Amino acid sequence: MLERKRLMAIHDGNLITSVAGSGGWNFALLLVTIKSMLLTTRIKISRPLGILAIAVLGFSLAVASVNAADGPAGPGWISSQGTLVSPNEADAHYKLLPKQSVQANAKSAGPQLAAATATTPTSEITALARSLKNDPRLIYEYVRNNVDYVPYFGSLKGATLTYLEGSGNDFDQASLMIALLRASGFTAQYVYGTMSIPATGSADQQDMQHWLKVDANNTVIATVLGNGGIPATSGANWTVSRVWVQVTIAGTNHLLDPAFKPYLAISGINLQTATGYSKSALLSAAGGTVGTDFVQSLNETGLKNAMDGYTMNLANYIRTNYPNAQTSEIIGGSKIVPQSLTALPTSLAFSSNPQYYWTDIPDTYVHKVRIKHGGIDKTLNIPDLAGQKLSMVYRAGSVAAATVMAKSVTEEAQVNLDQPIVPVPSEARDRTLSKVNVPGASIDGSKSTSKMVAMAATS
Repeated sequence: MLERKRLMAIHDGNLITSVAGSGGWNFALLLVTIKSMLLTTRIKISRPLGILAIAVLGFSLAVASVNAADGPAGPGWISSQGTLVSPNEADAHYKLLPKQSVQANAKSAGPQLAAATATTPTSEITALARSLKNDPRLIYEYVRNNVDYVPYFGSLKGATLTYLEGSGNDFDQASLMIALLRASGFTAQYVYGTMSIPATGSADQQDMQHWLKVDANNTVIATVLGNGGIPATSGANWTVSRVWVQVTIAGTNHLLDPAFKPYLAISGINLQTATGYSKSALLSAAGGTVGTDFVQSLNETGLKNAMDGYTMNLANYIRTNYPNAQTSEIIGGSKIVPQSLTALPTSLAFSSNPQYYWTDIPDTYVHKVRIKHGGIDKTLNIPDLAGQKLSMVYRAGSVAAATVMAKSVTEEAQVNLDQPIVPVPSEARDRTLSKVNVPGASIDGSKSTSKMVAMAATS
């Protein structure tokens, strides 16, 4: 029996909208496309992918949408809707948080500061700066033309993981550019403030629609910004809280905004035509009984044969018509409109109101992860963990000190959790804890799920 579930998918901080009804059929066609593309490259497809595509293609699943402000919704797949807040409301919120002394170069009082980990000059950053000839213009063009913008708010990845993953928001792309500039010997800092950006209709595509890769619709734009927690107010011109870069070269301040970049849409092919898909034929092949919130007694053989037929139709269509196409040319997507500079600008493309000038990103704007297990209760900055392995260790013996170990490929770093020493029974044994998603768990920047392994007492 297949029960209806609440569906949500998150990629790089983006909430990917799940659609009930006909949308389920489109998603299944996408799965068929992926399956057939893998088939053309002689990669074996696992059985669960085919069954998942069949299930979604055959029967549309209901989606429950909740508001993020409503709090935890319990187990399941949750489609969460954020609430849009204005830049003034966001600024008032951050001003109420604890502060330390104001930076010497701050335009006005800013929130408390964090350690300068977002721009740490790792070996990857140093090598990239060197490959770009330590040239500020080439550094800007690299970040601007190669790193995808993802709509979320705050510092999540830091410079190195943004580079490894090739994506990030304003904060993270600014961190990458500042790290590269500093590694090249230049003085650079963050600028936080608001920008006035046209909603749609700009002749040069310098507008919210082409930046966020959405329809020319203020409601859609508001949804994307709200889900990403980005402070903004709507209108013919949107006022958006942004972060950009100021670099000083030969006594001149240059303003650079690598995160703002328009995209061109790539339509992709007509999947229904390419697969020969027929709703009535598939339902007939599926058989089964449909209840109010379930289906049962499906004809698995009939579904498999139908899906295999669609897969082969699509694979043959791609081989014949798009033998050298990129994935986005098949399933649709977007691409960055590149920019080439003759000189570094001293002003921005949009009207702006800078509020703070930061050497490092304040702690209140940094994403964090809280680790709770037994007597351990530790909150860490996520950029500190990016590209490293996170493990929890209990030392053997009559007593144990709980620590968190962050290990990179080339070096080890230990962060003490400052927990009291607690007794550990002699019969302590290894236990694999639940899987914990850690951004950048792999050094290659992939969003893999890492296991946390601990020595724990026998229960």
